[in-house]
Amino acid sequence: MKISSSVVLLSSWLMCAEALQAYKWCTGPFLRDTVKKCSADHNVGEEALQDFIFIRPAMNENSKCFRACIFEECLLFNKRGHFLKNVPQTTGWMASRRNPFHREIAELAAAYCVKQVPSDVDKCESTEIFYKCIAERAPVTITFEGAM
Repeated sequence: MKISSSVVLLSSWLMCAEALQAYKWCTGPFLRDTVKKCSADHNVGEEALQDFIFIRPAMNENSKCFRACIFEECLLFNKRGHFLKNVPQTTGWMASRRNPFHREIAELAAAYCVKQVPSDVDKCESTEIFYKCIAERAPVTITFEGAM
């Protein structure tokens, strides 16, 4: 009995440790394919993509949902539509592809911003609140330029 509870405890610890790792696969070809899919699904064009990359406010509801679609495809929401705990790490990873010095800055801003999102809003609005907060909170301009 003691061995099985130790195995369960170890498994739980490993799952928690894994959950706080950045989803590094959510860049490059995967992200490019995701952007194409989400652009088509939400009927947005190049301007919405540029706003996503440069972390600018969304132009409209379609643009908000386009971003949420990307976050959803990158598995950054749980089943209830709330951000997962590794959003800061994934945000830091995506923001540091062009400038490695932005990783910690983006992680800190994202860790703060994810806590600012009310639990009673949908994924589209959650993503928009998170985005606006990142832009306001980061002491330097953070972008996802190198992530694609």
